Amino acid sequence: MKSKLSIASAIIAILSLGFIFLPARAQDDVADTPPAAEAKTVVKWQHLALNDNARKRFGGTELARKINSLGEEGWEMVSVLNFQEEGTTNKTVYYFKRPL
Repeated sequence: MKSKLSIASAIIAILSLGFIFLPARAQDDVADTPPAAEAKTVVKWQHLALNDNARKRFGGTELARKINSLGEEGWEMVSVLNFQEEGTTNKTVYYFKRPL
């Protein structure tokens, strides 16, 4: 019984030390972050919105081809919004961005 209590006390002591030194390690990681003055230059973006008319114009398969084509041109889809009226989606807008 005494040995089980000793083992449990040792485990608690080791875990307690880990919690004490863990925040200090996290602070060291933050200190290694370069200051804002040394940060890289800001990337400027070009934006594109493809609306629901594209689905009507291209159809489902053709819309997928159009989106893949945009991806090959460097566009990245970042969001899709569905606009609803009375519980029915009546418009979808696909938003893309790419670096200038």
